Amino acid sequence: MKGPAETHLCVDVDGEREGEGKASRSGDTWPAVTAASLPAMPSLFIKVINSTTVQATWEPSIKLGQHEGFKLFYRKVHLLQYTGPVVLPSNVTAYNITHLDASVVYEVKLLAYNQHGDGNSTVRFVSLRETVERTGEERPRSRRRAASRVREAAGRDPLAADLRCSLFAAALQSYKRDSALRPFPGRYAGGDSKDFEALLADTNALPSLKELLESVPNTEKRTWDLFSWILSSKILMIQSTKKQEYEKIQELTGMSGAAVPAPDFLFEIMYCEQMNTKFAETRGERDLIYAFHGSRLENFHSILHNGLQCHLNKTSLFGEGTYLTSDLSLALLYSPHGLGWQRSVLGSILSCVAVCEIIDHPDVKCQVKKKDSEEIDRKRARVKNSEGGDVPQKYFVVTNNQLLRVKYLLVYSQKQHRRPCSQSSWFSTHRFAVMMMLYLLLLMVIGASNSPTFLYYWHRMFDSEG
Repeated sequence: MKGPAETHLCVDVDGEREGEGKASRSGDTWPAVTAASLPAMPSLFIKVINSTTVQATWEPSIKLGQHEGFKLFYRKVHLLQYTGPVVLPSNVTAYNITHLDASVVYEVKLLAYNQHGDGNSTVRFVSLRETVERTGEERPRSRRRAASRVREAAGRDPLAADLRCSLFAAALQSYKRDSALRPFPGRYAGGDSKDFEALLADTNALPSLKELLESVPNTEKRTWDLFSWILSSKILMIQSTKKQEYEKIQELTGMSGAAVPAPDFLFEIMYCEQMNTKFAETRGERDLIYAFHGSRLENFHSILHNGLQCHLNKTSLFGEGTYLTSDLSLALLYSPHGLGWQRSVLGSILSCVAVCEIIDHPDVKCQVKKKDSEEIDRKRARVKNSEGGDVPQKYFVVTNNQLLRVKYLLVYSQKQHRRPCSQSSWFSTHRFAVMMMLYLLLLMVIGASNSPTFLYYWHRMFDSEG
């Protein structure tokens, strides 16, 4: 091997055209298409990614000529049949071949094609055996490193680690997981494809964090690796806080004493020095506004890692932007309970609201008065291309992603509010039957009140009493 990332065995067998031998008999009739009209052979390189994946990359020959794309084939050398062709457009020059068997040698073949047909193919052979042997030596050491990272993160703040797992699981289980689960663990990605099923299977097999921290030494490396990926972030840290911090949030947002439920769990987002410096430079001498942003649980994995993005907002009645409000009850309307992580100590059904810091900038549209005046500043009250007119009171529409960031997360757990007595539990179980009985009773009363016989005896009863 040339290096740790290259193949153990790589042999060229160039010049073979699909469906054609290297030599022809004197009596053969050649088609009208000449070799000059077919694409030349591309240069093919094979890089070993891991014990089950290789990456094929290629460079079109200078003499390649006009071509429409490439065809990639691969097979185990002891088999006759190829897997493929994998047809790729002309602008693609790399492809990951996954789910390989490390115990055998593979043949990889690539050719270019155009409207005249297929050009000659380039062939490479690759073995993953040495990679497996090397990986086997490194696996215990790598597992210890991953386990150490997980134990440190989970031990430092178990609730915060649990929340990360819940938000990750919510995004993974979403019907729009391709966009919700960003970032995505690279181990489960190959080329342009994402192996959601394998990731979901591994996630469902994860133990609770408590079980993991008390686990026996033979916990699989892939379990430690997945937990390590979920709990790692270079730009922010989630920190659980006491519920008394909620009073501070009420003051910052100017919340009234309305009957809004307090969150079951409260978390503060701590950013790295570079992120804090950038936000401070953007802010300058401007004031900060604090407001709530409601969204589905599945969106918060991406919101935390990528920030709130104006162009992804679906609510656009008052123009494009990120919508926030100073009224928590309004934000809760946009934060329905969703399915999180089944093994979470927070609860498997959660709702989440973000408390955001907003820089008081003209690109933040809201109802504010002009300086030294009681008149509303119309420039601040309306977003460009707004269909609904001015932004309503208690709302903020932020049209610049750099002007806001998440500072707190309010988490509501459905299980925290399930303390019904036995009677209410019975009513909840038989609600439909009880409602039907009441409805039938109402119909009987209405029918009886319209009956002459009923009215006759009714009047006689009252007359006799008189």
